[in-house]
Amino acid sequence: PSDLGMTPSLMLFVYVIIGGKRSVFGALLGTFFLFTVPELAPIPPEGQLIAFGGIMALVAICFPGGLVEGLQLLLRRLRPVRAHAQP
Repeated sequence: PSDLGMTPSLMLFVYVIIGGKRSVFGALLGTFFLFTVPELAPIPPEGQLIAFGGIMALVAICFPGGLVEGLQLLLRRLRPVRAHAQP
């Protein structure tokens, strides 16, 4: 019980919200994203929760469905529109 304190519980919530709450892949993507961000741009431990909160707010505003739905939307927009075959 003591292992799951406030910070780990909050981080689980952030992983799901950032990745997307409608699919399991979203939670996995959110977890991967938030584990790689501190490695690519070292954030001091004191600022990690603030940075993750900012990222969560940005994702919630830009992609309400999470990163998974944002990526799906992006892929749909990048695919060329196929002309319907005329008989």
